Amino acid sequence: MDAADLESRIDARYRATGRRRPNLVWSKLEIGLGLLAMRVAFEFPIDEPRSLGASVVLFVLGGYLALAGHRSHLYDAMTKTAAIRVD
Repeated sequence: MDAADLESRIDARYRATGRRRPNLVWSKLEIGLGLLAMRVAFEFPIDEPRSLGASVVLFVLGGYLALAGHRSHLYDAMTKTAAIRVD
């Protein structure tokens, strides 16, 4: 099976299911932004309660964004793999 045949099978599978092709770039960007937000959370000084609270909130939201991006990347990659394997 050549690359063009494989791409046409993948496109046909997505048309049959009514879904669009996965964009793995957005998922990777979510992961990177989430990890960056978590890193920035460590830079806040923790001598004030307000900055400590902001640091905790930024860390939690960054972690959530990174995990959501990871989950999205896994689902899209698995969907693409399933589209390749299904006849």
